Amino acid sequence: MMTPQQLTEYKAACKRIQEIYSYDYFNEELEALMRSPQWSIIYDQLTKMNEE
Repeated sequence: MMTPQQLTEYKAACKRIQEIYSYDYFNEELEALMRSPQWSIIYDQLTKMNEE
């Protein structure tokens, strides 16, 4: 059984790992998307959506 202090530290560690993983994953996905041939079309659509 964990003490309340250990439980708090464990939850904080899990949260940090999740943030680091999702941050890296998101950047890799975005980078791949920006390098794809469809990026200019996607970018134009996003820009138009923001202007409306």
